[in-house]
Amino acid sequence: MKTLLLAGLVATTAFAQAPESVGGKIYHEHSYPLQDYVFGGLSSTTSVTSLRYDGTYSTIFEELSQYALEFPEMGTRTIRPTDAGTFVYVKTGANTATITLTSTKGSGVVTRTLSFFSANRGILAGELFPGGTGGGFSLSSIADAPVVNMSARGTASASKPLIVGFYVSGGPRFVLARAIGPTLADYDVPDAAEDTTIAIMPTSSSPDLEVVLLGAWNDDWEVEPNTYRSLAPGAVTPVTTIGEFMGAFPLPEGSKDAAVVVALQPGGYTALIRTKSETPAEVLGEIYIIP
Repeated sequence: MKTLLLAGLVATTAFAQAPESVGGKIYHEHSYPLQDYVFGGLSSTTSVTSLRYDGTYSTIFEELSQYALEFPEMGTRTIRPTDAGTFVYVKTGANTATITLTSTKGSGVVTRTLSFFSANRGILAGELFPGGTGGGFSLSSIADAPVVNMSARGTASASKPLIVGFYVSGGPRFVLARAIGPTLADYDVPDAAEDTTIAIMPTSSSPDLEVVLLGAWNDDWEVEPNTYRSLAPGAVTPVTTIGEFMGAFPLPEGSKDAAVVVALQPGGYTALIRTKSETPAEVLGEIYIIP
C-alpha cells in the first residue's frame, strides 16, 4: 500500500507543472484550426511569439500551411504579417492556464487554453477535429538554448564552399542561416564576395552527394526559395523579423547576400556557403537558433 501511495504522489507532482508566470518567455505554437473532410484537407498555423515581462508581446514568425492529405505536394505555405499587443496569462489549475493575446494591430483578441504536461510544454485544449483549435505549444528562453548564435568567416568560391557545422538539440527549432558577402564591404572587409548562396544539409548525408533539405537553401535573401511559399500582404520576410529578434545586423535591401529560415529537427547539420565566382572571396557564415 505504501508503494502505491508513493507512486500516486509522484504522479500528482509530475502534472503540477503550469508556471506562475510566462513573462520573458518565447511561446511556440502549432495549431490545427480547420479540417476539411470533403477534400481531406488540413490547415495549420505555426507561430513564434516573444512574451515580455511588461505584459506586451510581438510575433517573431507566423506561417499558415494548407494542404490536401491526398496531394500534400500541392500544399501552400504563407508567411503572415507579424503582430504585437498585450497578453494576460492566468494559471487556472495545477497544470492548466489560459493566455489571452490582445492585438494592437487589428488582429483582435485570441484566447488559448493551455494544458501543461511539463514545465514548458503541453497541448492546446479544444476539439482537435473538426473545428476548434488543437495542437501543441512550448515555452523557452534564451537560457534554454545551448547555442544561440555561431559564425565563421573565411574564403569561398563557386566550387569550394565555406562549411559551417552546427547541432540542433532540445526539440524542433527555427534556424536562421545567413551567407554574408556583399554586406561585408560595408564593414571595410577587403575582397568581400559580390554574390553568395547558402544550402543546409544533414551531416548524415553521403559526402559524395549533397542532399539539401526542402526549403533550406537561398540565393538572394529577399526571395523565398520555394514557389509554394509566399508572403501575405503586409508580411515581412522571416529573415528580417527573426534577424531583428536575435540581434543580427540588418541586410540592405537589394543586396546579394543569402539567408534562409527553416524549421529543423534535432540533429547535426552543415551549412554550405558559396559564391558565384571561382575566384576565392571573403564570406561570413552565421547560424541563429531560436530557443
